[in-house]
Amino acid sequence: MVYAICLVLGLFCCPAFAMTSDQPAEELSLVGTVQEIPEEVALKMTGRSWKSDCPVPMSDLRYLSIPYWGFDDAFHTGHMIVHRVLAQRVVKAFAKMAKAHFPIECMKIIDEFDANDDRSMEANNSSAFCSRGNTNRPGIFSVHSYGGAIDVNPKYNPWVKKRDDGSFSVSPESSRTYIDRTQECKHFITDSPDNVCFAAFTEAGFKWGGHWVSLKDYQHFEIILPEPLGFTEKDKDTPAYILAAFKMLEEQDTKEIAKKAQ
Repeated sequence: MVYAICLVLGLFCCPAFAMTSDQPAEELSLVGTVQEIPEEVALKMTGRSWKSDCPVPMSDLRYLSIPYWGFDDAFHTGHMIVHRVLAQRVVKAFAKMAKAHFPIECMKIIDEFDANDDRSMEANNSSAFCSRGNTNRPGIFSVHSYGGAIDVNPKYNPWVKKRDDGSFSVSPESSRTYIDRTQECKHFITDSPDNVCFAAFTEAGFKWGGHWVSLKDYQHFEIILPEPLGFTEKDKDTPAYILAAFKMLEEQDTKEIAKKAQ
């Protein structure tokens, strides 16, 4: 089933359509669609971004078609995969960014790069789901493995960690020029009040990797999950804990929707 999530710019929701730059943004209904993983996409994912040890079943993931404003000053439609509980949050966040013409260079599922994160980042590809280990914590699934994190314009917003000798580890490696966040660049994500990307995702309940202390992951937005009962501190990185947290978040969202409908 397809759910259309709209940034309401007019009085109605129109279906997804090809958009061109000669149409003013205020005249467009920027529509994102949410659907179960299509069969052909599932085949492409299997053995690449989704493997047998993935902590979430493919049925808990959703395929998004998202309008975005490109580096070429035109609208495009990209694709991304996230956890089903987050689908509406993500589409709404990108709709705000598209309306404000926050530029994104590329938005493809990571399987278009054979689920290789380095290749995806080098292409400045904004993506979400990919079942893999945590870059900084071996043996633990990354939140991307649950479809719970988004990376935006990674080439301009790299992962950066300072080594003991004062040098920097940077990913992607070609992004060393962007370690200096004091320089002016319209593709940077910052926590400035007027940074549309930061505002859109934090308002949607995500935390930003640029606020981390031990390292900086400027491209990274990760959902803030509630703390389910019945778990100990050592359980917090386990699939059982995180899946329970997603279930709890879904229950909270359902209650909030019901409350607004009253």
